[in-house]
Amino acid sequence: MNKLFFYFLLFGLAFVSSNVRANDNEIKGEMSAEKFAAIKDQRIKNLDEKISALGEIKSCVSSASDHTALKVCNQKMKEIHNKMKARHEEMKKERQEKQAKRKGAKVQ
Repeated sequence: MNKLFFYFLLFGLAFVSSNVRANDNEIKGEMSAEKFAAIKDQRIKNLDEKISALGEIKSCVSSASDHTALKVCNQKMKEIHNKMKARHEEMKKERQEKQAKRKGAKVQ
């Protein structure tokens, strides 16, 4: 009798844990097609911005005729880099705020 009870208990626990894992996968599971498309579009937009900035810097360096002109290009590159960095920091802060909201914690 004890062996039979033990087997039923073991089978029941295995069944319950597999159902819990299945529900976790549904919660964490694959993202929707719309969300995937939005993320993909955003990443493509970010890459296009970087490519255009690099192209702008490249054309500046290519057209530079002396050291002074090259310095101007270097300054332009720093400005573009700082804008991208500020944008990245802003997006990071937004992500952290969303994460804190989900966890119910306070952002520092």
